[in-house]
Amino acid sequence: EKTWKHAVSSARLIHVTPALLASSIDRLPWERIGCVVWDECDTHRDEKKAQALAIQEAFKRVDYGVMGSGSLMDAKCDPMDIFLYLKICRPKFFPSYWSYMNTWCNVMMTPYGRRVLGPKNLENFRKYILQPNIFYLEKQSDRPRIVRSQVPMEMSPTQERMYWALVDELMLETSIELISAPNQVSVQGRLRKILISPRLIDPAAELGPTFDYLEAELEQDPHIVIFTPFRDAVELFETWLKVKGYDPVKFYGDQTMSTDDLLARQNYFNRNKSGKTVAIGTIEFSRGFELYSARQCFFAGFHYTPGKNYQAHDRLDRENQIMEGREAKFLV
Repeated sequence: EKTWKHAVSSARLIHVTPALLASSIDRLPWERIGCVVWDECDTHRDEKKAQALAIQEAFKRVDYGVMGSGSLMDAKCDPMDIFLYLKICRPKFFPSYWSYMNTWCNVMMTPYGRRVLGPKNLENFRKYILQPNIFYLEKQSDRPRIVRSQVPMEMSPTQERMYWALVDELMLETSIELISAPNQVSVQGRLRKILISPRLIDPAAELGPTFDYLEAELEQDPHIVIFTPFRDAVELFETWLKVKGYDPVKFYGDQTMSTDDLLARQNYFNRNKSGKTVAIGTIEFSRGFELYSARQCFFAGFHYTPGKNYQAHDRLDRENQIMEGREAKFLV
């Protein structure tokens, strides 16, 4: 209550989280607030969720609003990713979700409703939507930027059998159950996991080529970062690394990891750069920490939004990073 009274009466800068804003928006002294700054705006994309609705309301109550994100939002920006931001900044120009999607995306009617398939009219989108509304700033630095590369991987016989069984028959018999995939979303999710490791689908299956490749890389450089889209893959990597004698440090976003815990894990990893300490985390949660002591990161699977992948490997690409030859390797 003391904090709120101070904010209402005299504070010049009020720092609130989206969750706190959603629960206490009417307690803020809007008659004294001239500008709202929304940092890490890429963390909210669904306009109907409570926190996003609160942010929209906050922007309506002030004369000036600014959004910022470390994620890639330049010419590679996907129309599907930024509707919420455009609606907040220019509500009169972007009032309708489906009007926007029909203009800038391919939309298909299905028995379950409309489905957005992907972007279209990208040249006009960049010219008329991105350039007037999104400003891309890059801090000048003498440091060489991180290098992205692809590492071609071949499926093992086990992966091929499991992969094509799901594609052709929409079901797969494992050592413990018969898995059925009732729709394409379910199929795609399981296929992505098979490519990371068959063991994510069948606990009795092999780990697969991804783990063989990373084992060889760890022998050359035991202080690396591994990113993956799935939390259960993080758990699998953690178990495997412990068996191999490495010290895994997990990073993923949920309510059990406090800011203090996140900072402690970051500092532990960066202090132990001469040891066999390996950071593993979900791509979705790759913000709010720095892994500048590592030279390499590896992607076992990708996020479907390219900017999320770039945000992840930028955990290594920090201002206090002094090593050269930093690489982000995508296992494909």
